[in-house]
Amino acid sequence: MRSIRTGGAKRKNIAGGGVVEVSKRLLRLWPWLAAITSGLLGAAALPPLDQTWLIWIALVPLCATILFSGENTRHRWLRDLLLGYVAGLTFFWSCFFWLTTVSALGWFILQFYLALYFAVWGCFCGLMRPRPRKIVARDKWSEMLARAKPEPLPASSPWLSSGHNFFLALCLTAAWVALEWTRGWLMSGFGWNGLGIALHGTWPLIQIAEFTGVAGVTFLVVF
Repeated sequence: MRSIRTGGAKRKNIAGGGVVEVSKRLLRLWPWLAAITSGLLGAAALPPLDQTWLIWIALVPLCATILFSGENTRHRWLRDLLLGYVAGLTFFWSCFFWLTTVSALGWFILQFYLALYFAVWGCFCGLMRPRPRKIVARDKWSEMLARAKPEPLPASSPWLSSGHNFFLALCLTAAWVALEWTRGWLMSGFGWNGLGIALHGTWPLIQIAEFTGVAGVTFLVVF
């Protein structure tokens, strides 16, 4: 009986250790899977699949993994850059697959350049990441209470500020639009498949294109 119990306990420990190991691997992989998901969602929202509704959530996985993970990473800016690059490679390889009818090698190589724009935006997104602020005592009474009760003051989350969140969204959107615009003329221009193109069939929302072009529609999508 003891041997049976011991064997059962060992199997449980092995199974538990396996679950923990799988969980650790998933935690390491999920940021990269999120970046790939963003690329696939963006590509699916554009022709020929034309799943327009996906464009509204396409950048959410990439933003989430950049803003809310990797706190203990040594070179976090490089990680953000690479996450954006992976998302860009996935997006452009999926969108421009039709280029294989012209040149498979050209299709493969071109995306390494185009993905740089996603990478720059990912790095910028990381730089705009809010840092937690500590509440500092501003008067003598608060200082005396803090000394009498030496506990760490709670950190105030910048995510609770609507003004801060609005400013962050505005900056990230402006950066995305600027990068798409730059992609349209730099190095002979590859301005194909801006995110605003996904709304080509949504007539009420694309009326602003008369004044702003695709850039204005992209701003609406990303913001």
